[in-house]
Parts: sequence; structure tokens; C-alpha cells
Amino acid sequence: MPKIKQLDQMPKIVYHGSTTEHQESLRNISVNKGRIKIDFGQGFYTTSIKDQAISWAEGKSYSQYKPLMLTYEIDFDIIKLLKGIKFVFPNDKWARIIYNNRIGLANPLGGFDYTYGHLADGVMTTLLEEIESGIKSFDDFKKEIIPDCNEFYYDQLVLKTARSIKMINQINEEVL
Repeated sequence: MPKIKQLDQMPKIVYHGSTTEHQESLRNISVNKGRIKIDFGQGFYTTSIKDQAISWAEGKSYSQYKPLMLTYEIDFDIIKLLKGIKFVFPNDKWARIIYNNRIGLANPLGGFDYTYGHLADGVMTTLLEEIESGIKSFDDFKKEIIPDCNEFYYDQLVLKTARSIKMINQINEEVL
């Protein structure tokens, strides 16, 4: 079963991939501006893996907007004071939360300052359509989104409150 780093083992640097379209608004992060139907619900998504952030940025870029990667220093002294949920291994609860968020059910993570866990694998839109039409079950969903690897995999640290945003400090902004 693939696992991710414990929070206290993470480097003190996290990354956010976006585009130059959002460059100005990212200077004043709001946890209420992002998409809602996403793995851990609305929030500010970061990762400890630079290549993952670059991939996100490149995947979001189109037309005149270029990929943008922001680098942040993270203060782990603050995170210890916050209420969070961590998924070191992808499990049933992790899969159910992702599923519920992706189909737009009430966000079960609304009371947390942050969520940390695996990035779900797979083609989510197609998978959700197959479940809705009865072709696949939730068990199929869970199997298909669990990362296929034996080592550390992509992680995501989602800051869900204004309080949690205070634990990161931007140190670099790079147009790719």
C-alpha cells in the first residue's frame, strides 16, 4: 500500500501550481476561491513535490495564460495548533471523502483547518459518470483512485481556513 510522508517528515517547502491568470489573486490567498468539487473540497491546495505542482500548473495553462508555480515555506509550529485530518495511507474513509466531495455532497471536512493525504489517481470525470450510470460501484471507484505504486506518492496539503493560510509564507513565484 503506498504511503505519503508524515507531516513532520515533510520538507519545510510546499508548492502550488496555477496559471498567470490567477497570479494577482494568489498574492492574497482566499480558501473560498477555489473549486468545490475536488478531492478534499474547497481550499488552497499545495504539495511537497515540486514536479507535481509543475504538472498541475502545466495542466491548467491554456491560451495566453502560462503555467505558474508558487513556492511557500511552511511553519510546522503553527500546524500543530490547528485541527487537521491526515491520511498517511489511502483507505476507505479517504476514498469516501473524495467521492462525496467530487459528487458535491456536503463537505465532511468543513470543521478542519487542513487536510493532508494522497492525490487520487485515475480519470475522475469518467469514473464518476460510470458510477452514476451503474456501470461501476463505489468499490470500483476506490480501487481505481488508489495510487498504483509501492513507494511515496503524490501528496496534497489543503489549507481550508484563513487560520491555516497563516502557516505558509510565499518565498518564490515562477512563470514556467
